[in-house]
Amino acid sequence: AHIKDVCAYLKVVCNPLDELAWKRMLQLYPKVGKATAEKIWRFLSSGSPDPWAALGSEEMRSRVPAGGREGWRALLRTLEHLRREGATSDPAQMIELVMREGYETYLQARYPNFESRADDLRQLAAFAGQYDSCQDLLSDLALLTSMEEETRPAGDGEGLLTLTSVHQAKGLEWSAVFIIWLAEGRFPSLRSLSDAGDEGEEEERRLFYVAVTRARDRLFLCYPRFAADRGGREMIQRPSRFISELGGEGYERLEGDEG
Repeated sequence: AHIKDVCAYLKVVCNPLDELAWKRMLQLYPKVGKATAEKIWRFLSSGSPDPWAALGSEEMRSRVPAGGREGWRALLRTLEHLRREGATSDPAQMIELVMREGYETYLQARYPNFESRADDLRQLAAFAGQYDSCQDLLSDLALLTSMEEETRPAGDGEGLLTLTSVHQAKGLEWSAVFIIWLAEGRFPSLRSLSDAGDEGEEEERRLFYVAVTRARDRLFLCYPRFAADRGGREMIQRPSRFISELGGEGYERLEGDEG
């Protein structure tokens, strides 16, 4: 839910007529339930040539309950910051801004495991760092995680692919597990190493241990040979130190195709 919440902000900025994103984002704020979110959406989508201008109108404010107007002003500030010139070319900063301007506080108030959820979002921001377009990030996330789907297929899950963060995988197991992006600077992340030094590396090492112990039968540790940096340049990737530290026995090294 927290990944979808934050992505709702990005979706609204990229497409101010995204009904589902608006309603999801609005209901994160106090005193805004389904009925109020519907009223606000109807006003925004009623034919106004500029939905952004309509947000600050007196007619719009009248649709927000008195007890929710402080939160409404906070939302307007956040959207204003997200829409600043050039902001959508840095989706990682957009995610961090949403967290900084209230969403992390919302997580802390709502969820006992808010720390792991906040860490998921920091990992999402790190992943977003390779994109120079908010829309490109959202398109890839939709493909990778089926974010638009609210239900899972019926059945015992046989043959399904489960995409999950390390935190969310705690306590779970699968027959085969692929851990992706095991490249230096990605896992462990540069942010963890720079912000917390040795403690950050040890926390990332603990997460690595959690990840590898999710596999019952087969474990695949994966890293790309090349990946684009934030400027779009293809850069050679080095395997994570967690791979380099492995001994020479107990695993088989597989090379991907050059193409």
